[in-house]
Amino acid sequence: MKVSKPTADGSPNNRLKALSVSGYTISPKFNIDTLSYHLTVPGNVDSITVKATRVDSTATVSGAGRITLNTAMTTVSVKVKAQNGTIRTYTIHIEKDGKIARLGQTVFGSNYTVTMNNSTSGYLSGFSPGVTARTLTTTVTVKNGSFKAYSHAGTPLGSSSKLGTGDVIYVYNTDGSVAGRFTAILYGDLDGDGKIGTKDLLKLSKYMKRQCVLQNASLCAADINRDGTVTTADIAALQKALLGLVTVRQ
Repeated sequence: MKVSKPTADGSPNNRLKALSVSGYTISPKFNIDTLSYHLTVPGNVDSITVKATRVDSTATVSGAGRITLNTAMTTVSVKVKAQNGTIRTYTIHIEKDGKIARLGQTVFGSNYTVTMNNSTSGYLSGFSPGVTARTLTTTVTVKNGSFKAYSHAGTPLGSSSKLGTGDVIYVYNTDGSVAGRFTAILYGDLDGDGKIGTKDLLKLSKYMKRQCVLQNASLCAADINRDGTVTTADIAALQKALLGLVTVRQ
């Protein structure tokens, strides 16, 4: 139990009454006396926001806020220092659920990011706007098998067709059976046309006003700043990108 000894007078209350991660659910459910928690996030999430609320207003809290996820496992330590100097530490062990794919001995170029949902499917990101199906043939290889790209509508992508959010790459075994599939995510491309434009900004704005629904790959693509949630901050980031002030990171 990570609780230090008192070093001064005053209130000894160094407990939290709430601990959470925006957009996610920690395990086990928060309890004032439980000090260790676990959370698994998608492998393409670069940061999360930890929120902590103290019981006693005289205590101080450190370690909460925006947390960068640079490794496969990140331990967040939220410390509550009571007025009398005693410190209680709550920890959240955050695991990124993502590995470089070797599905069906599929090898992607170093610029791609592959996040596996399970043993046979995952997400493919890291490619720039304008990448075509022809480009895939020079950057993706399948040993003892093959692959083919399809649009989000289910039709085969032509060699000059742009790869967009929701398009799917199927990996086949030598006997023609499906070994797995990867769904493409182009951050900022919410409508799946392989470009980042004003139509995407309009769609994101409508989503924030609850005038439309975003699901699966499109919802992932709407997380422009990659913090794991879709908020007005993503609208601001997309606006800056369309003005040429920043580039949407893939």
